[in-house]
Amino acid sequence: MRKLLQWIFSLDLALWFGGGVYFSAMAAEELSNQLSLSQFGHVIGILFPPFFTLMAITAVIGSILYIVIGRSSGMHSKSYTVGLWLVLFGALAALVNWLILLPKVQHIEQAIGPLASASSAELQQFGMWHGLSLGLHFLEMAAVALVWLCFSLNTSTTGRKSA
Repeated sequence: MRKLLQWIFSLDLALWFGGGVYFSAMAAEELSNQLSLSQFGHVIGILFPPFFTLMAITAVIGSILYIVIGRSSGMHSKSYTVGLWLVLFGALAALVNWLILLPKVQHIEQAIGPLASASSAELQQFGMWHGLSLGLHFLEMAAVALVWLCFSLNTSTTGRKSA
């Protein structure tokens, strides 16, 4: 059962990290290169809600699985504890982006209309909130990568002890 949970956890982390990196580093970049600013804003506005929903769901599932696997395997090492704090931070970051920052950015977008016709003050406000969301997302992705490392260290150590 533990091996199955570890496999599901690894799959969850792959989706969490891979989805986050793909969307923010590849898909958004390609869309911005191919579309006008107005079209890009419209498409990203459509894609952000399901993207942040995916990030939040994989974050919560990953956090739960990390805790369950760690407790059932008797993991108490320093790297497990670091991984625990990182996975909880990653989940919190994903939830803040989904539940707080995304609605705030959407509200600003609706209030100012098309970005091309927005005032510099409106663009500055939009940029600040969007930048905060993006920065938090990058910290979340770094945390997920480190969680994977911590988890790998613990499962390889646990495997050697039981062998």
